[in-house]
Amino acid sequence: MNADPVLTMSQVAINANAAFEGGGVFVGALSQVEAVGVEFKGNTATRGAGLFNANDEVEIADTVLENNVASNDGGGIFNVGGTVSVTDSTLSNNQAISVEGGGRGGGIFNAEQAELVLANVSMLENTAADGGGLINAGRLNGHALNLRQNTALQSGGAIVNNAVLSLSGSTLAQNKADLGSGVFNRGEAFLLNSTLAQNAATTAGGAFFNEGSANLTLSFTTLDGSAAEFGGGIFNNGGTVSIKNSLLSNSRGGNCAFEISSLGHNLSSDASCIGSLVELTDLNNVDPLLDPEGLKANGGPTLTVALLADSPAIDAVPESACTDGEGNPVTTDQRGIQRPSGSGCDIGAYEAQGGGGNEG
Repeated sequence: MNADPVLTMSQVAINANAAFEGGGVFVGALSQVEAVGVEFKGNTATRGAGLFNANDEVEIADTVLENNVASNDGGGIFNVGGTVSVTDSTLSNNQAISVEGGGRGGGIFNAEQAELVLANVSMLENTAADGGGLINAGRLNGHALNLRQNTALQSGGAIVNNAVLSLSGSTLAQNKADLGSGVFNRGEAFLLNSTLAQNAATTAGGAFFNEGSANLTLSFTTLDGSAAEFGGGIFNNGGTVSIKNSLLSNSRGGNCAFEISSLGHNLSSDASCIGSLVELTDLNNVDPLLDPEGLKANGGPTLTVALLADSPAIDAVPESACTDGEGNPVTTDQRGIQRPSGSGCDIGAYEAQGGGGNEG
């Protein structure tokens, strides 16, 4: 039996190349490609300026994709129908903008039949018309992601999700768009133990914009300091938004806009969620007493916002309710710290150790 062909690239630079698709690398007929310690910089193409995967298995690790420019979609990576796994890597300053003002997925475009797995990946200062950081039209599973300062001219400063998105232990911060600066969701999106901070939308959905029939579920998630004219935290435009054990704070334009479903033990710093956070265990118009230094390194692979020692979010979730939106037990926080640390779990992505906050 012949083994499947494998192309391995290690410690090489693939820079300043141009092609119609796959300016740096076009993956076509091979069964598997491995890229470890590779540099993709300054490549150009219509789609997938750094790397274009037609329908194969691609594994990327310890790699940098930077300053790649697509005139259509996927400035860094375009994944048509295979599986792309990226670990311990950085995508920065990639662009997907057409002369007509279109362009999708500044960092990554993951197409309808494709699967994308991201772990310990930073996506920084990428730009597109839609999905400054990435667009997911297939299936995306991400853990310990750092999406910061990405820009979309229209929707999804960090992420546009059109299909199935699952994020855990991740931070989306300081991203910009007109709609949905953190996540613009048209599909099924699940976030656990994640932080969205200081995202800014011109019109609506500073952290989240949920569109049409989309479903968004947040569990043990912290929203802090995002802004929009309408719904600085969450703007629900007709879909279903369910939140559990989550903290919404200090959103200019209000933490909530339109109907949101509570699964219990949520906290909002303002009164905008009163009509939605109606469970007896919810706290409305309550100061969560967050660390005034805001988003910073508190341990773990991503930045978080700590709770002060007297925060009402501490131990507010009984151990029996320390579960995600689907009822699965949650035993750690965003940083990997054990939950519960005190008599109960803490609301939001950050678990204060020993029942006290801001321990650094």
